[in-house]
Amino acid sequence: MVSICIIFDLDGTLIDSESLCNQAFLDLLPQLNDTLESLIQRYRGKKLASILADIESRLCQSLPDTFEQHYRQRVTELFSRELKPMPGVIEMLKATNFPKCVASSGPSLKIRQALQVSGLAPYLETISSAPMMLVPGSQSQACSNTQHMQWALCPANAWL
Repeated sequence: MVSICIIFDLDGTLIDSESLCNQAFLDLLPQLNDTLESLIQRYRGKKLASILADIESRLCQSLPDTFEQHYRQRVTELFSRELKPMPGVIEMLKATNFPKCVASSGPSLKIRQALQVSGLAPYLETISSAPMMLVPGSQSQACSNTQHMQWALCPANAWL
């Protein structure tokens, strides 16, 4: 019998977070002369560290040491009010009869908040942030609670 666990990315796959994350930049950095859509196109899928480096380069100045903390706080505020699942995601998760989990490069707290606020938490087995998944030879945290597979041993049975 083949065991399958479907592993979903979070941002832009399950939840519509790109606009909110980029809105936080516009809220905190009024000197950015960009539209929300242009920021989404420029930074979609990029890591926060590289985005911040790009912003510093574009503004020709260093961001304050506390900027990331303020940014994450602003994103949390926006998520708590406006975060939604991507269209069709809830229906798809309801119809999928395999164990499902989330893997993301974001912090675990952000992942959990996003799933709760968007209403997706009840449909997913567990979550895993990237650092938890990259331990060679270990059972993935993403699917360890499902008792259906070991990521390190059965990657062909994981659908990403």
